[in-house]
Amino acid sequence: AFVRLMRSTHASLAFQEFRVHVLWDTENIRLADTGEFLTALEQLFTFLEKQGIGSRYRFRLCAFFTGGKPQAPNNKRLKALRDLGFELQECPAAKKEEVDRQIERRMNIIADDCDPRKTRVVVLSSDKDFIAPMQMLRGRGFLTYFIHDAKPGSVHTKALAFHAAGTFSIRGILSARFLDARSHAKIPAAAAQNPLPSVQKSMRQCSGSLSGLQLLQVAPGSPIMTAAA
Repeated sequence: AFVRLMRSTHASLAFQEFRVHVLWDTENIRLADTGEFLTALEQLFTFLEKQGIGSRYRFRLCAFFTGGKPQAPNNKRLKALRDLGFELQECPAAKKEEVDRQIERRMNIIADDCDPRKTRVVVLSSDKDFIAPMQMLRGRGFLTYFIHDAKPGSVHTKALAFHAAGTFSIRGILSARFLDARSHAKIPAAAAQNPLPSVQKSMRQCSGSLSGLQLLQVAPGSPIMTAAA
């Protein structure tokens, strides 16, 4: 019994050791403007814990948004995020794609300053611009995850999956009432009709770490996860 207790305690401590950087592109993954905003985030944190990614007590949370835009979080939501411990990164509206640049900059800082054996990175975005920095982090030994809103089974989803240790659909984590309908990622019609060139391009971009990759496709509405062996 003592040995089982010690093993359980050791596993719990190992779980607590991971620092999990959660980088949220609020302009890409949008939560609906409902009174259940905090409930939605609680479900998200619980999901990450159940997947074994890390403990919420070790999360380092950062939300990125462009100030002055209609889709920017309102004051009530900003206060809620601060109360939850989020760092808020407001980007100037005058600089196009500044949110993407700031998230990439944070990923580079993590790569340079953090120990990959004790750090995991979760990016909440469907934006394929983050594939390159994700690939860089994986190359340095970090475990990385996408939580996205790309359509299940699409080329877009597969492109994200090639470059992360795990990918999850936000619609398999949160019910539809929590999500802004505009957050669903779009893919070009041509790509949808002829996906092979895009998939081949993504595979060429990927490093040699693809050898253990497995794609798990499940029914729409279920969590979509891609894991490297």
